[in-house]
Amino acid sequence: MKFSVYHGQINIIEPDGKFYDYENFIVTRNPDGSRSLRSVSRSPKKDLLRDVFQKESKEWKPIEAYGSLYFKDKFQGSVLRRIIDNKLHSWLWSLGGECDYQVFDIPKNTIIGFHAIFHESWKMKLISNQNKDYQQIITHTVSNTWNGKTLDHGSTLTSKAKYEGSEIIEVSAGRFKCEKYLWLTPFGKELAIWSFGDDSIFIKMEVIRGNNKGVIYELAEFIKS
Repeated sequence: MKFSVYHGQINIIEPDGKFYDYENFIVTRNPDGSRSLRSVSRSPKKDLLRDVFQKESKEWKPIEAYGSLYFKDKFQGSVLRRIIDNKLHSWLWSLGGECDYQVFDIPKNTIIGFHAIFHESWKMKLISNQNKDYQQIITHTVSNTWNGKTLDHGSTLTSKAKYEGSEIIEVSAGRFKCEKYLWLTPFGKELAIWSFGDDSIFIKMEVIRGNNKGVIYELAEFIKS
């Protein structure tokens, strides 16, 4: 049975050189060609902890996802989602344990967002490398805040990104030949994103414009097993 497993860590580097361990991940390319991402993220202040699982098809279409959130020592809830016949099925468990179930009609090529930094590189897989103009990205998020400190059924957001080309970059985890993208996010930021290989491994993201300009998210550790 053929499959691949990757695991690593992403750090945040501030403009003044300070850095924080931010996200640990495990990525699996499954025997059927689908891919699974498991990530645990924590804020630099250590007041937010997010646990996420996302699975996408061989063609980078979302299949299912789950996320839970802690903020300032309090459990904020959890969300389970699955795409069935172009409909997003969403189960939301609140603080008190009650479950609310909703179904959303979603546009074709909608991305399911759970605020895992690694997943930003997977979002770019829906951008054509043959077209260097800006292309639309549609995301149904679980939070209407940039840092994802809330959790609910979310909403559909539109943004745009474009392919910039290939380049070799060096980060703490090594030297990689990457595909580079520019993303104009729904939150007023411009981000540069670098990804590597057929499984679109996250290598680096830099805030080019907007709040937190100059902050870098960088692959610090990486192992393929």
